[in-house]
Amino acid sequence: MDAALYDPADTTSPVEVLVLSKRYDAASLEHALQLRSRHGTRVVLDLCDNHFYAADPSPKWVERSDRLRAAARAANLVVASTEALAEVIRAEAGSAVRIAVIGDAAEPPLEGDSRSRWRHPLHEWHLHHTLRCLAR
Repeated sequence: MDAALYDPADTTSPVEVLVLSKRYDAASLEHALQLRSRHGTRVVLDLCDNHFYAADPSPKWVERSDRLRAAARAANLVVASTEALAEVIRAEAGSAVRIAVIGDAAEPPLEGDSRSRWRHPLHEWHLHHTLRCLAR
């Protein structure tokens, strides 16, 4: 699929998929949902950080978290960088949110309990392979 930076002013051709990367402000979400309504554009919310968490739960942060929950529920798909983040998104936005986990190449996988090795046996092999390559 061809990819390009989206220009909201360019109305010459409808967008098939719009990826909102860490962008869930009211204006961006409203624009994305209008595209979906008019042209069938699929809306993808891309998150690689836990924007639900705030060390200081001020009204500003509560509002931000509420907007993020609404965006996650409204999107056709939410992309998360880790399974741990996907679990946070499910807990915050609900289990009906469709999530795809696409690994974050910048962060090594977390060491899991022994049961995770049986659910995802290749993860441990990939970790050891990566560590061997980095050692070289």
